Order: sequence, then structure tokens, then C-alpha cells
Amino acid sequence: MKMIKTVSALSVVIAVISIAATGCYQPNIPKENIPPDVPIEIEEKIKGLYSWNPLKRRNSVVQLGQMNARAIPAIPFLISVLDDRIWLGWLGLTRTNEEAVKALVKIGKPAVEPLISSLKGKNWRIRVRAALALGEIKDSRAAEPLLAILKDKDHVIRASAVMALAKINDPSTMEPLIAALKDEDAFVRIAAARALGYLKDPRASEALLAALRDEDVDVQRRVVKSLVKLKDPHTVEPLIAALKDKNKRIRRRAAVALGGIKDYRAVEPLIDALKDEKLLVRVKSAYALYEITGKDLGRSPEKWQEWWTKNKQNILKSR
Repeated sequence: MKMIKTVSALSVVIAVISIAATGCYQPNIPKENIPPDVPIEIEEKIKGLYSWNPLKRRNSVVQLGQMNARAIPAIPFLISVLDDRIWLGWLGLTRTNEEAVKALVKIGKPAVEPLISSLKGKNWRIRVRAALALGEIKDSRAAEPLLAILKDKDHVIRASAVMALAKINDPSTMEPLIAALKDEDAFVRIAAARALGYLKDPRASEALLAALRDEDVDVQRRVVKSLVKLKDPHTVEPLIAALKDKNKRIRRRAAVALGGIKDYRAVEPLIDALKDEKLLVRVKSAYALYEITGKDLGRSPEKWQEWWTKNKQNILKSR
């Protein structure tokens, strides 16, 4: 018990030191610029954004978000704290800048133009969060400005624009998002693969199938997740064909995707893939068969073939 109390006291001391050492964040707008005609309750919350205490700053942001449209006068100040990235995870809390994004989204359309303007700023952290906020607001006015920063030299900016454009889902964004699958940076390609998983568009499926051959393993994994999310029946035959690809990773990813899509057309090809020379391909194929059928027959192609021969007609007839 004494040890627990000691550890607890130590945690408090560390927390206090952390606040003192890292809490001195200030918005980039002078406090004197707070408009004199702002309602008192909002003025108090805006002033809270200038506190040395990160917990008070975060609380002020959360309260402004709860005011929704009434917090319109606070928009530029909320945008300025998109750079307040002090970690509060030791308290189980999200960062202040994450809460600022949520607050701006709650304010909604009045925040769109100021957020668009902030996309052109010098602070890359504010630009990233502004893009993400615009994506959550889903206003088509943001599509063109976000498309413009797809050419930014900073890969994090490009990736945030990709994710925001996918959520806005404007017809003009599909081709640029597909093009982002070929970005020079894998981080952007991962974002593009994830983004295309949100879009119910045949072009997204075709582009993702092509990206299955990306040289980066993490991009491949994200592509598989998006193909599963889309569950486009047109991707099943190309994925079945990929089970015989000369590249073992492609064969493995194809098996995983087929298992997630759960189309019975893949059963026989996956049974055949249980004979693959690579263990991981066999393992992923067996698991895919389990996902599709609900049957756990291990990695024996003979057992699976016997079961499939007995049940194939009834299963396909009932579907």
C-alpha cells in the first residue's frame, strides 16, 4: 500500500513538472485583438486559450465547441490553437488541437472560409489540422483549395488534403485521389489508399487493385483494408487471379482481401491456394476460407475439397 501511495505521489509530481515545463503555449493572435463586442461568456473562454495551464486551455476549447454557432467570434482563436499540441495522454485526454478541430467542426459552415485561408499559412501543423477540419465539415467550397495543396512540398500536408477530400467526396476529387496513389511518399499513398476506401466508385476499386503491387508493405496492407471495406464484387475475379501471382506478397494480400470480401466465388481458388509453396500464403488462405464459410477445417486442401464437394450446390443455390 505504501508503495502504491509513493508511486501515486510521484505521478502527481511528474504531472505538475510536465505542465510547468510544457504548458507555456500562447496563440499567435495577440490577446488585445479580442473584439470588444464579443459576449462576455465567449470572451472568457477565448482568454482561457492564453492560460499557462494546458488543462484550462483545453477546457476552454471544449466549452467553445459546446456553444456551437454562438462561438463564431472565437473561430480565428480556435484556428490559432490548432498548433497547441501539448500531450495530455497521461491524464487520458486528447490534445487541445484535436479538441479545437472538433470545436470548429461543430461551428460548421461559418468556419469554412477562415479555415481555407489558414491552409495558406506558414505553420504546417495548423495547415494539417485545418485541412482535417474542412474534411469533417464536408463543405464543397473547400474542395478546390484542398486540391491545390495536393501539390505541397510537405508530404504531411498532402496526406491531410487527401483524407479531407475523400470525406468531402466532391465529384472533382476522384482523379486527384487516384493520382495520389502514385505519390513519391509512402505516407501519402497510404492516406490515398485509405481515402479511396470511403468512396463507392468503381474507379476507386480499379485503382486499389493496381496499388496492390505497391513496393511499400504498409501501402499494400492499407489497400487490402480498403478493398475489404468497399466489398466491390468486381474486384473478386482480379483478386482470384492474384492468388497465382509470382509475387508471394501479392498472393498473400489477395487471400486476405478475398476473406474480407466474403464472396463464395473465391472458395475453390482459395482451396487450391492451400497448396501454395509459401507457408504464409497457405495460412492466410485457410483463414480466408474460415471467414467466408464459417468452417474451421485447418490448412488441409483435401478436407476443404471434400466439404466443398458435398456442400457447394446447396450453398450456391441459397445465395
